[in-house]
Amino acid sequence: MPAKKRITLDVKGMRCAACVGSVERALASVDGVEKPAVNFATEQAVFEVQDPDAVQAAIEAIEAVGYEAAPRAAEPTRAEAAARAEAQEEARSAARRRVLLAALLAAPVMIVGMVLPPLPGRDVLQGLLTTALLLGPGRVFFVSTVRGLKHGTLGMDALIALGSGSAYAWSVGVLALGLKEAVYFDSAASIVTLILLGRYLEARAKSRARDAIGALLRLRPDLAHVKMDGGVEDRPVDAIDVGTVVVVRPGERIPLDGEIVAGETAVDESLITGEPMPIARGPGEAVVGGSLNTTGAIEVRVSARASDSRLARIAREVERAQASRPPVQRLADRVSGVFVPTIVVLAVATFLGWWLVGGVAPAAALVPAVSVLVIACPCALGLATPTAVLVGTARAAERGVLFRDAAALERAAHLDALVFDKTGTLTWGRPSVARVVATREAPGEVLALAAAAEAKSEHPLAAAVRAHAEAAGVRYVPAERLEAVSGRGILARVEGAAVRVGSLGWLESEGLEVPADLHEALEAEARAGRTVAGVARASQVVGGLAFEDAVRPGTREGIERLRARGIAVHMATGDGWDAARTVARAVGIEEAAVHADLLPEEKVALVEALRADGHAVGVVGDGINDAPALAAADVGIAVGSGTDVAVETAPVTLSRGGADAVADALEAAARTFRTIRQNLGWAFGYNLLAVPIAASGLLSPMIAAGAMAFSSLSVVLNSLRLRGSGGPRRPGAARGGAPSSRVGPGGRPDRLAGMGHPGSAGRAT
Repeated sequence: MPAKKRITLDVKGMRCAACVGSVERALASVDGVEKPAVNFATEQAVFEVQDPDAVQAAIEAIEAVGYEAAPRAAEPTRAEAAARAEAQEEARSAARRRVLLAALLAAPVMIVGMVLPPLPGRDVLQGLLTTALLLGPGRVFFVSTVRGLKHGTLGMDALIALGSGSAYAWSVGVLALGLKEAVYFDSAASIVTLILLGRYLEARAKSRARDAIGALLRLRPDLAHVKMDGGVEDRPVDAIDVGTVVVVRPGERIPLDGEIVAGETAVDESLITGEPMPIARGPGEAVVGGSLNTTGAIEVRVSARASDSRLARIAREVERAQASRPPVQRLADRVSGVFVPTIVVLAVATFLGWWLVGGVAPAAALVPAVSVLVIACPCALGLATPTAVLVGTARAAERGVLFRDAAALERAAHLDALVFDKTGTLTWGRPSVARVVATREAPGEVLALAAAAEAKSEHPLAAAVRAHAEAAGVRYVPAERLEAVSGRGILARVEGAAVRVGSLGWLESEGLEVPADLHEALEAEARAGRTVAGVARASQVVGGLAFEDAVRPGTREGIERLRARGIAVHMATGDGWDAARTVARAVGIEEAAVHADLLPEEKVALVEALRADGHAVGVVGDGINDAPALAAADVGIAVGSGTDVAVETAPVTLSRGGADAVADALEAAARTFRTIRQNLGWAFGYNLLAVPIAASGLLSPMIAAGAMAFSSLSVVLNSLRLRGSGGPRRPGAARGGAPSSRVGPGGRPDRLAGMGHPGSAGRAT
C-alpha cells in the first residue's frame, strides 16, 4: 500500500469564513481524501491522499463549488514566494482601485444627500451614482452571492449584497412609483464603500502576516560564486550540487549549507537560529545557508542542495504550521457554518418585528434590518485563529522555534511540567576528553582502542574520542563491526577482539570486573561532574575516559523564566548521580527534581508518572534515546542540532539548545494562544452585542458597515502585534562557543554541533 502523501492546494475565491466550510465539505466528499483542513488566512487547503488521482478529483470538487484551486509546490522556493507575492500585490492593487472608484462615486452621493436640499433631480442623481457604484466596484459582492447560490452556499458577501441591494431596491422602487418615502441610496453606497475599504486594509494586514516564508527564503542569495579551475563563476543557487565549492566574501550571505574548507570568519546566524552573536568559524566547521558572513572571505563545500537545506526545512515547517488549525478553532468553525443563514433570518425577523409589531412604516423598518445584515461579521470568526497562528509561528521561527502544527502550539501553551535531558539541552552536547585513565595499558593504547571502537559512530562522545586521538597523534584501526547498545555504550570488534566502551554498570553487567583503582579514579571524575566511560578489550577492563561538557549560557536564567510561569522543571539523564547533580546545581534545578541513571524506557515511565499526577508534560531532548520520551510527552521539544529521530519525533524543534530557548518557545506559544483567545473573544462578543444593537434601530447602516469592517480589521491588527512581541533576543553562544576537544585555527575552540552522550558512571543518556 502506498504511503499517504500530504497535499497543499492554493484556493482562490474564499471571501469569508463560511467559504472555508464549503471547501472542506467539497474535499470531504472526494473518495481518498483524508483529514481535509482549509485555512482562510493563508488561502490553503491541506489533506492527505494515497491515490495520486485523488488530487485532481479534489481540485475538481473545489472548482465545482465555485472556487479555484491549484497544487502548491512541495518545496517552497524563493521564485515561488516571489511569484506569490507578486500575485498578492496585483490583487491588492485591484482592490485599491475598487476602493478609490467606490469612494469617488460614494462621496457625491453622501454630499448630495446630506448637504443639498430636496431639490428636483437630487434623488435621481444619487440613484445614478449608486447604480454605477454597485455595477462597478460593488459588483464583486453580487457576483459572489449568485455563484454561492448556484452551489447552495451563502457567505459574507451575501449579507453585503442583501443589505446594500435591499436599500438600493427600496430606493429605486420609491423613485419609480413616485412614493413620498425616504430613499437610502447613501446607505447602499456607504455600505459597499466601507466594506471594500475594510477588505483592502485587511488584505494589506494579512499580506504582512503571510510574508514569513518569503522573508526566510530571501535570506538565501539567488547566485553563488562557484570556484572553478580558472577562477570563479556565478551560478543559480538552485542549480548547485552537493560537493561544489563556493566562495563567500565578507558581507555576503552564505548561499547553502556546507563546511568551510578555507578561510576564517565570524558568521551571524541570528535570523536562522536566534543566536544573537556572530560565531567564529574556520576550516572543518559547518555553516548554515542564509547566514551572514561578516568578516573574512571563506570557501565552503556544499553539503545539501537548496531544497534540502536547513533554510528550506524551516520554510516547510513554518508553512505547515501556518496551514494548520488548533482545536480551539473548532467552535468558531461550527458557528461560521450556520452564521450567514442565521443572520438572514434575524434580519427578516427584525424587519417584520418593526413593521408588524412596532407599527412603523416599511421604509423605517428596513433601516434596522439592513443594519443587522451588514453589521454581522463572520469574517472576524474565521480570521481570529489563523491570523494569530500565522504571525505567531513566523515570529517564533525568527527566534529559532519551529512548531510542526497549530495543535502543538496550543498544547505547548498549557504545559506545567518540563523534563530536560541533560546533554545537548542544558549543556552544549559537544563534550571533550578531559582525561584518559589507564591501569592495565598505556594511555595511548586505551585511547586507540576507544577511537577504533567509535570510528564509525556518529555519537558526540565518539567524535570527542576521535578528535582527542587525532590531536594526540594516536593511530588506530577502525572497528570491523559496531553495535550500539541503547543507553549503555558500544560493542565493537577491533582486530578480532571484542571492545566495549560504555558505562561501568554495563561492563559489570556483562561479567567484566572493573579494577578497584580504575573504579576509584573514574568515580572521582564522576564526583567532579564529568561523564565517565570504561574501555574493555576481550574480558579485561583496561582503562577509562572522562568527558566534560559546559553548561549552555543563559540556561539558569531560562529555568528561572520557566519557573516564573509556574512550570515545574525536572532533569532526566542516563548519567550517574554525581554528574547530574553537578549540572543541576549549575543551572538551578532542585535535587528533588533530578532523575539520574535512567534508561530510555525509565524516562518514559517518568513522563507517564507526571502525566498521571495531572501535569501537562513537555520533554526536551536531542538524542535517539530521547525519542521514546519525546513521543510519550504531551509536547516533545527537540533540539535541532540533535539526531533526525529526535527531531522527527517532536512537534516542536529548537534551532538552539538551552532552557532559555525552551522558555522562548513556551512564551511564544502562550502569547499566540492568548492572542487567539482575545481574537475569539472579540469576534464572538462583537457579534453578540452588535447584532442586537443594530436590530434595536440604534445604528444606521453606514455606521453598521463601518463597524463590520473594523471588526475584521481589528482581529488582524491584534494578531500583527505578535510581530513585535518577545523583546530582544537573549544572549546565546558567543564567539568560540562551547569547549571542545580540539583547537581550531587561531586557537579558537571547535564549534561543531553535537548531541547527547552514551555513558557515565551510571547509565547512558
